[in-house]
Amino acid sequence: MLDVDLHVHTNKSPCGLHSLLEILGLARDLGMSMLAITDHDVGNGHGIRVLSYRFPKEWQGVHVLAGIEFSILDGGKIKLPGSVKIDELDICLAGFHPESRTIRDNRVKCTDDLEAVLNNYPFIDIISHPTLTGFDLEHERCAKILARHGVAIEVNNSSLRYEKEKKENLLSLLKHCISFRVPVAINSDAHTAVELGQDEMTLPLIKQAAVPAELIVNSSVDQALAFIDKRRANKKKS
Repeated sequence: MLDVDLHVHTNKSPCGLHSLLEILGLARDLGMSMLAITDHDVGNGHGIRVLSYRFPKEWQGVHVLAGIEFSILDGGKIKLPGSVKIDELDICLAGFHPESRTIRDNRVKCTDDLEAVLNNYPFIDIISHPTLTGFDLEHERCAKILARHGVAIEVNNSSLRYEKEKKENLLSLLKHCISFRVPVAINSDAHTAVELGQDEMTLPLIKQAAVPAELIVNSSVDQALAFIDKRRANKKKS
């Protein structure tokens, strides 16, 4: 079970089932310490905006981070919902999603787009489900890009659970990320109550890859806050 989960969806995402308070109540009951609410970039973003400035940073003992998950579009672009203000957010994720791209099954072009999105949008902190089937990357080149930008790679429990990523591809990418000292985030990508904080797929893989503890950005609340504070300057510039 994760104590800190930096990738969680509510029903403000089209694919999320539960309200914010339902998710936070479950996190409290599970004994979790911190959640990042990272709803998708669809629609006008009013839910993200309200969370970012009107909701407390702690709710019944659970630290609450306001975030967003962007889709990496063709050409390395993202779509920012009109009401969202980046400098009010704590954390920003970006990943490939099948419904948002026409370019697929091309590691070179996907890696080109990853590089472009980090060059163009320096406020992105974590690349979510990075070896998603159909959108795998050039692993060594990807690790070098992430290291240059100080951006974390995600090990995603849900994508492994539902076989949206192949373990061998993620292990290959992690090997290069370790070599280049890329930060690693272990997240549930929860869309339902039964997924929140789960790490039954990620924990064995992290052990198999021998990821050093100091690279894991959400191993504790303090580690997560240190990573977020280090990245915050990039949001102030946006």
